[in-house]
Amino acid sequence: MRWCMSSRVQKRSTVHCAISLWELHRRALHYARFFSKPHHCTFQPRKQLRHTSRLRSPAHSAHRRLRSILINSTPDLYGRSRYVLPFRMPCLVAALLTIATACTFASDGSFHLHGVVRDSARGTPIPDAQIVLIGAQHGTRSSSDGHFHLSNLSPGNYRLGIRRLGYYDRVQTIELSRDTTIDVFLVPLSIELKRVIVEGSRPLARGTEHEVQLDWQYLDRHRGQTFGDLLTDVPGVSLLQTGPAITKPVLRGLHSERVVITSGGIQHRAQEWGLDHGPALDPFLPTSVAVIRGVASIEESYAAIGGVIRIEPPPLRYHREFAGQLSLLGATNNGMGAAAVRAQGSDLAIPNTAYLLYASGTIAGDSRTPQYVLSNTGARTGSAMVAIGYDAASWRSEISYSLFAGELGILAASHLGNPDDLRRAIEVGRPLIVRPWTYSIGNPRQEILHQTLYLHSTYTTDAGTLELQYGWQHNDRSEYDAHAARYTDSTLLQQALRRPALELSLASYQLELRYRFSDGTASSVLGFHLLRQSNVRSGQVFLLPDYLLYEGGFLGTRTFTIGSWLASFGARGDLQWMRARPYNKAAGRYDPDTTMLFAGIAANGGIERTIGGSSRLRINLGTYWRPPLPVELFANDLHHGTAQYEIGDRKLRTERSVSFDASITTMFGRMQLEATAYAQYFPRLTQLLPDSMPTVTYRGVFPTMRYVQQRAATFGTELSASLPIGSILRFDAQAAIIRGIRLPAGDCMAFMPADRLRLALHLHPSALLGVHSPYFELAATAVRRQTAISPSVFDYAPPPAGYIAVDLTAGGQWVLAGTLIQTTLRIQNLLDTPFRDYLSRYRYFALNPGRNITFIASIPFHLSNQSSEELQ
Repeated sequence: MRWCMSSRVQKRSTVHCAISLWELHRRALHYARFFSKPHHCTFQPRKQLRHTSRLRSPAHSAHRRLRSILINSTPDLYGRSRYVLPFRMPCLVAALLTIATACTFASDGSFHLHGVVRDSARGTPIPDAQIVLIGAQHGTRSSSDGHFHLSNLSPGNYRLGIRRLGYYDRVQTIELSRDTTIDVFLVPLSIELKRVIVEGSRPLARGTEHEVQLDWQYLDRHRGQTFGDLLTDVPGVSLLQTGPAITKPVLRGLHSERVVITSGGIQHRAQEWGLDHGPALDPFLPTSVAVIRGVASIEESYAAIGGVIRIEPPPLRYHREFAGQLSLLGATNNGMGAAAVRAQGSDLAIPNTAYLLYASGTIAGDSRTPQYVLSNTGARTGSAMVAIGYDAASWRSEISYSLFAGELGILAASHLGNPDDLRRAIEVGRPLIVRPWTYSIGNPRQEILHQTLYLHSTYTTDAGTLELQYGWQHNDRSEYDAHAARYTDSTLLQQALRRPALELSLASYQLELRYRFSDGTASSVLGFHLLRQSNVRSGQVFLLPDYLLYEGGFLGTRTFTIGSWLASFGARGDLQWMRARPYNKAAGRYDPDTTMLFAGIAANGGIERTIGGSSRLRINLGTYWRPPLPVELFANDLHHGTAQYEIGDRKLRTERSVSFDASITTMFGRMQLEATAYAQYFPRLTQLLPDSMPTVTYRGVFPTMRYVQQRAATFGTELSASLPIGSILRFDAQAAIIRGIRLPAGDCMAFMPADRLRLALHLHPSALLGVHSPYFELAATAVRRQTAISPSVFDYAPPPAGYIAVDLTAGGQWVLAGTLIQTTLRIQNLLDTPFRDYLSRYRYFALNPGRNITFIASIPFHLSNQSSEELQ
């Protein structure tokens, strides 16, 4: 009864013109004559809805007349309306059936409002914004990608209210006569109580770039063992894996130096050339991650051929109370345990200051496939960060120091003793070395220590903002060999196992200067950068030479409008000088120093237009370049991490690419669709390809890989669709297809990602059993067997079969002792399906890991009453 009355008030505008209300009136009077004993019910009436012309229709008048006959109202002791229904329950049932029929037919006149909430300064989506139809008590919140949906709306004029912490409130008038899609831009809140409060990240003028933003809520749900785990659900992103502890992001078939990773505005430099060299980044630290392509990538690097992954660490919280967060993670497959704690505050000893303290630790044992243990694939990592800042209104300066240390095991079965073992391991398709599960890490293994010192200062005037960034990074990498493990009776060789076979020390000094300004109709960025980098090698392996490198360049970008088009353009010119000391392995001596000079121009331009209010078209054209790396020029030794012998080519020239991509975002009814098509042409593309002859050394026998350069082209498409089903269910679909061809032969390129399709059902009820904001997601990822291969390109084994992996995720927020705790339970490979991924470096020897159950908890702590979202 209570539901009946509130439903009648909420949906009174929809009971019209479907059937005759006078017939409904007649039926009710008929039942009233036969059933005289009254039934009583009490309910709290909803707030009176604001009347518009659509509520004063003849159908509405008839509805009010029906109400006056069916219901008599008198106030009770609490001032609430006490409704007396002058008929027995059968009358009510009949009336309900009639009204339900009317509502069913009338629902054809309802419409759907879809929109995206964006930051007016950066153009990025704003998650968790509150959207309300003023006066109608009908609202929702934006999702992690800024989208929101309001369903079952009658035609008419509405006032839409939008609110989000850190932004000015906005009220927007909408005339609804059909299914409508809108963009809502919120202005960042920069001043509060005469104190400067800068929320979020560094300034960035919105242009025509394509950006996929991952907010802190998404990141909290997807944190795992490596940084790459955060990007697994982004369309067009794959992972190049060297065991479960080492992953590299692959964007549109490109990785390593072609994918630029920035952290806090400074490019991450940590020996990215190695296929087994994952980013030395803590997956628990970022509060925002964005995948960027287009004009904005020009500002970051001339070599962003695949794109840019921009990482933002937690921003300093000026003029805020002390607060922090404890994150805990546990996983079943490898017995992983992890903890991270972050504490922030301000004005501790000096006014207008802020500070941040952070620390984390992870331990993991051997991973398991559905059939056996992947021996020696454990990991131990630790990370720490301290940052302080001073805010003097127009001037702000921040300095931070961070370190990341890790010990990563390499699959024991990847280091083989002779050609027969290599051939037998590939034929058997499983590791020849399988030991009991353990947390212990032996040889082969890697040890990594990455340190960063970062200074960021900004000075803002009415004319613009001057930004200065300085970064110092020091990366120490040690790789330990297992070649002597079989000589257990030799004390000398056992001592050799405890010394690194290869030790690299990379020091980078980087200076960036930017001037950002706007004249009201356009925004611009001017800047330059300087880099000094040196690498020192030691050990018995001569894979990478000692070298010294200097680099400098200028850049500029501008965003403006041309009629109804938004246009962006950016260009930069850079010069690189390098001196290397290569080792001649055949002669057993160092060659004379080699000096090289490289120069090039990178540029990108794009246009964007909104079509029909519900569609957006974006087109970008760019060109990038990349000088050959020292390892590509001078490599001639065993790479322990990948268990392969790599050979460089000193004749390699500068790599160049020309790229084109076009994307459209539109609505088909209630379904949002984004489709992207892209193509890249490489006059010269450098690849590491297998040689048919394995290399035999005193350490064992290993596959041979050579750096070669060739003309090539890649092209593909990315599709993403989202369809709301009712108010609590959503269907998502993502697909990515990429092809690469070698020119002029026209055959397929090797090691391109296989076709991928991901389907997911996402359930998000408002509350469930005391859990706030609960959600459930069932996803299936189908990966097709890679058939786009060339018989002329040698590989040690054919591509593995396709597979389907099912994942299940559930989470929500719990109130415990007055604290709102965010928890996530994720089951990867739910069915424990055995499979091999084409991009796994160990697919020749082993399966990918099996089922993994991960539990994540985020526990905020603070001195005042702050929500968890305020801590991000």
